Amino acid sequence: MVIAAVWPALGVVGCSAPIPSSYFRVTAHLMHRDEPVTIDWAVECRYFARSGEMRGYVRGTVVPYVFGVATRDGGMALMVAPDYCGQQEKRTDYLPFLMWGDKAGDFSFFTAYVSAKAFDDAASQLKVVSVELRPSDQAEHDAWKRTAPKNVVPAKPNPFLEDIRGSRAVCLGFAEMPIPASIRAVVQQARPAEQPDYWIANRKLNISISSAVKGWESDPFRTPLSEGFGLELADEKFHFDVFPEGDRGYFQRHFNGTDRQLTSGTDRVPLDPTKLGMMSCGALPSDANPHGMIAFMFPDGTAPPVRLTDVDDLGIIRGAQTLIHRRHVEFDVERGGEGDE
Repeated sequence: MVIAAVWPALGVVGCSAPIPSSYFRVTAHLMHRDEPVTIDWAVECRYFARSGEMRGYVRGTVVPYVFGVATRDGGMALMVAPDYCGQQEKRTDYLPFLMWGDKAGDFSFFTAYVSAKAFDDAASQLKVVSVELRPSDQAEHDAWKRTAPKNVVPAKPNPFLEDIRGSRAVCLGFAEMPIPASIRAVVQQARPAEQPDYWIANRKLNISISSAVKGWESDPFRTPLSEGFGLELADEKFHFDVFPEGDRGYFQRHFNGTDRQLTSGTDRVPLDPTKLGMMSCGALPSDANPHGMIAFMFPDGTAPPVRLTDVDDLGIIRGAQTLIHRRHVEFDVERGGEGDE
């Protein structure tokens, strides 16, 4: 699921020179434990004039796309630029897409808050006090640049596009949702005799589940939390929870190691359903397959780690009432980078 509207990437074929930018201001007041944290920046929306058969204005780049500040305990709070280009009305009801990293400037592992439940979770490192979006102009943007705090997200290499090894940022997690009533009896009958809290469905049952939940997924071109679309909208309709896959050690071993190896037969990926609304994020090698075979560690210990293949992504059952399947989110292409900032 790509987090962005479908905007043409940099270097769009058939576009003329850039046309004048528009600007808006974001001011987010947050709390990290007992520390007030403010993310305040003037965002530039760059445009291109499309020539040829399809004429009109095309949004090309949002600068900066992600802005972050360091906290006094050495962590960092990051915010993705809202989809606000060209808007004229001030807004104070916007819930931002925020990320938390426990080491400022280290993008090998961080946590994305992909639904509103994340901010209410006991494990949350960030709370939202208020957010304001309002139109701005170039003069305010230029004045902000002269006095703005340093963005902890470097312009080059941009970890949200490609890191120094050619990797891109990706977030991994699991979505847990109620099993549709139409197949609940079938799922109960297939549950192992020992009645484990977590178990793996067989291929036939997976096919039935896949058919029953087809179409639940959110619009893949919307940002979580943004404008009420994405995971927030799907949550309202299907009432599911999202929680992280893995931890820092998992990402370090498999996505940032010098050998760039995927999981081996002895590896375990812990499920953490206690951290609602969050996803584990890090740099994913560009040649890696995010849907490869994975061994899961079940949180209650009643079921042994079981290897899954691609077809089994929908096959983790909790009791006989809920379905858990893997989600991965990328936010590395559509809005472009930060140019030469």
